[in-house]
Amino acid sequence: MKPGALLVLALAGCVTTPPPPACGQVRALDELNDSFAQVSPWLSADRRELLYASNGTSVNLAIERATRDSPTGTFGAPMVILTEGSATFDPAVSADELTVWYVVGDPQPGGAMWQATRSSKDEPFGGDAAVFPELGNVVHPTLTADQLTIYYAQQQTDSAFHDIWTATRRSTTDPWSNQHAVIAADDLDEDGPSISADGETMLFDLNSTGEPSYIAKATRSHGFADATPATEFDHDSNANDFLGSLHADGRTVVFVSDRSGESDDLFIACE
Repeated sequence: MKPGALLVLALAGCVTTPPPPACGQVRALDELNDSFAQVSPWLSADRRELLYASNGTSVNLAIERATRDSPTGTFGAPMVILTEGSATFDPAVSADELTVWYVVGDPQPGGAMWQATRSSKDEPFGGDAAVFPELGNVVHPTLTADQLTIYYAQQQTDSAFHDIWTATRRSTTDPWSNQHAVIAADDLDEDGPSISADGETMLFDLNSTGEPSYIAKATRSHGFADATPATEFDHDSNANDFLGSLHADGRTVVFVSDRSGESDDLFIACE
């Protein structure tokens, strides 16, 4: 086990008896899904705005934005809002929805985390982007509401697997420091963290070689060492579920899955 890391126990492989789902059925976002990849979703607090990464408009991943008129309606056609010339992906948005952090680089092994802002929710993100080289190559960043703690996935040395790391900073203008792994096991791929609005609950992907990936849940009060399958939706033992984004309500989850037969489609649970 790596220094400072907590080993995830009793989760190597497929869970045979998942807990019952906490709410209704899972819905595929068929209005957005196509033959291209749709990954790394984020849903606004009012449920009317969805950001995600797709390669439907270019060879590289770009961040797209789709909106809808009601919290449970159909999303309209998406538009590309962020692209930096190379793969641009993994959007994470602040609690006030005026700042977005995202990754630019190669999805394997990761890239630099960038930041863009907007003055209102109705405007596009833009301006001079800030970059955080002190974090190294990262994927799937997620920040606490005060923006002083970040969780992200980082590729293991000499492996395609990832561990989940954290870093802190004293203020939103200070660099990140105190980087260390919080969820790490050599025989598991831990990826795609998403922290709750109160900073107490994390969703993340778990996968072992030869088994479908699934979305787990762990709590900060237990050092994120109490991982169990997420209960927001029914787990399909034949499908790969991953990149679950926990909504501000602590209940709704937007995630990526191959349940529909396509490898990277968007789904929503507890809508």
